[in-house]
Amino acid sequence: MLNYSIYPLEMVLEDYDNFEVKYDELILPDGLKILAERIDQEDVKVVKIISTDPQDYLRPELQPGTIIKAKIY
Repeated sequence: MLNYSIYPLEMVLEDYDNFEVKYDELILPDGLKILAERIDQEDVKVVKIISTDPQDYLRPELQPGTIIKAKIY
């Protein structure tokens, strides 16, 4: 990793070890499986689509970065 910064490396990487992202594998009502990042109890951000159907990757409502409603229990 190259770091071009005027700040010391300790400041740039502060709390780097404590960073944790929670991913959940969800199955949507239409049967499609996605990997999603939890935002809160009702919203998730799509990270990856897990499918063998090429048409699933063309769905604009499931593009990575899209926030969708999905209750997580």
